[in-house]
Amino acid sequence: SRFFSMNHELQTQFQTSLLLYQAEHVKALVQGMNEHEERMKEERMRSLQDLRKTLDEQVKQPKNNALAKDDPLDLEACGPASLQRFSGEDNLHNDRKKIQQDQ
Repeated sequence: SRFFSMNHELQTQFQTSLLLYQAEHVKALVQGMNEHEERMKEERMRSLQDLRKTLDEQVKQPKNNALAKDDPLDLEACGPASLQRFSGEDNLHNDRKKIQQDQ
């Protein structure tokens, strides 16, 4: 009976130790996952800041500040692509709309 009592006590201690080990293992995994998530969040923030910085720099370049529609073109400031006219463009739309409203 004493042997079974000691055996039961050893089993209980082993199970307790195993549970503690598993709990520590889970805790370490969760901590690692949290640290990884935090690093990824910081990386996304840096990437977003870099993108914003790049976009802000690009907006400051004169070539990226397009003229408003129907403004007169300064051909010295425009490249050859600015002279293209695509099928489907309707430069007289506003004039026609005004004439229709007057009728």
